[in-house]
Amino acid sequence: MTALRISRLRHWARIVADLSIWPLAIAVAASAVVERAVWPALAVALFQIAARWLAQGSPFNRTRADKAILGLALMSGVSLAITARMDLTAPQVARLILGMALYYAVVDWARTPGRLQLLYLGFVATGLLLALGALVSVDNVNFSFLPSNLVGLSQRLVGDGVNPNVMSGYLAILLPIIVGPVLFAWRELKPHLWLLLLLTVVAMPPVLLLLQSRAGIAAAILGLAMLCALRWRWILRIGLLTGSFLLLSLDLSAWQSAIEMFSRGGALGGLAEREELWSRAWYMIQDFFFTGVGMGLFGVVTDLLYPLFLAPPGVLFHAHNLFLQVAVDLGVPGLIAYLFTLGFVITMAVRTYVELGSTNASLRGMAAGIVASQVVLVAHGMFDAVTWGMVRPAVLVWAIWGVAAALWQLTETARSAEER
Repeated sequence: MTALRISRLRHWARIVADLSIWPLAIAVAASAVVERAVWPALAVALFQIAARWLAQGSPFNRTRADKAILGLALMSGVSLAITARMDLTAPQVARLILGMALYYAVVDWARTPGRLQLLYLGFVATGLLLALGALVSVDNVNFSFLPSNLVGLSQRLVGDGVNPNVMSGYLAILLPIIVGPVLFAWRELKPHLWLLLLLTVVAMPPVLLLLQSRAGIAAAILGLAMLCALRWRWILRIGLLTGSFLLLSLDLSAWQSAIEMFSRGGALGGLAEREELWSRAWYMIQDFFFTGVGMGLFGVVTDLLYPLFLAPPGVLFHAHNLFLQVAVDLGVPGLIAYLFTLGFVITMAVRTYVELGSTNASLRGMAAGIVASQVVLVAHGMFDAVTWGMVRPAVLVWAIWGVAAALWQLTETARSAEER
């Protein structure tokens, strides 16, 4: 009788864990809009973890990135322990833990191709909403074609606007994921998806151009080029030849001019300001090698210990480089954990892309899109750090990583079944 009750309890816990993905998705979306919503979202995530633990006897489904993610979690705990400003560090640590919880929630829930297709639909809808939302939420961009009462709507409703570099970074990361299945399996897409896809693909690139973020536009082009190279191998050969030609033909001054162009934007006037900022991040990494300065404290510590000469105090809050920022926040051990997490995600996506072959073109296109999106993440991360914890939409990266792990698990399960 006891065993029967435990079985029924686990059955209902599994149902609750599956259904709670929807409240979690809503809570995460709310946390990307309103700062204080991160705490209710974290509570929903912990409830989902508890239900999953009761249902299957383990809080997480195993993935290749588990140990690296554990390293990030441990270093975020260190960040809480050493911070001098809990009010700045705690929300960012909460957002990082929320991202990890979302990663495992996606891995647990997306156990079938049908559910992965629903997640793809979610990415499409998110891309469209971000593109349309950018028109009423982004600061310091003149959308003169909009009615005047729509301009600044986000500030009036939420209390703050969105930096154009932040918005362009996330549009650039989502674009290859949305386009991937279209390139690989356009004949298999259901008719009701085409209108949404058409609206999204038509809306995102123009908005990305209107935001005038050079790094975002360049990263998006690089990601789409990578996606096309994965779809058509001859493009990869041409890209390698073109890249080799550029490396050999352009002199140092040309490369410096290109870097100078991408360095301008936002609070930074050019490469000199960016180099000064990067040097301050490097000083922090040397002085706080093992622990970092604490998440969210880059601007405070810079003004206090490493003042800038080319920018006024209280203006720059992050290192404008993804990898430097992770090391500043969590120390070099945290950076190593982050790099391993990113490497495992790319490995899982590439392995899925290779193993699926021609068996499921739609899922293969999604895997290729994720590979290309990680190229965008790295390329954009050289000049900005908006995909890390200091901005509210950072959890979106963890959702993408979760889909990569879910795709990998699905292909591994199918391969194991074939071998038996």
